Amino acid sequence: MAARSDTELLRLLTAVSDLGVAHIRKRDFLALLGRQRLTASIWRDVRDLWREMEGTVPLLIGDKEGVWAFVYGKGLKLNNESWLDYVETFAGPE
Repeated sequence: MAARSDTELLRLLTAVSDLGVAHIRKRDFLALLGRQRLTASIWRDVRDLWREMEGTVPLLIGDKEGVWAFVYGKGLKLNNESWLDYVETFAGPE
């Protein structure tokens, strides 16, 4: 990922760490990353950066039409009806 992309992604994830939640429009997220589409490798980069910041605290993603919501997952439990999912689901196997 390019340096600018890393900085902007770090800013987004810092907001999640500080406030518990952040959101970004999907088209803005792609532009921030300089990509045309999201791939598992992008989600792995997000996951890895989050792990560097927060260790084992899960990062949750809400997939809404046109928007990604990132949520600080400490203490939250998901079930099969949850709107949120773990970033690992998007990143695929390690």
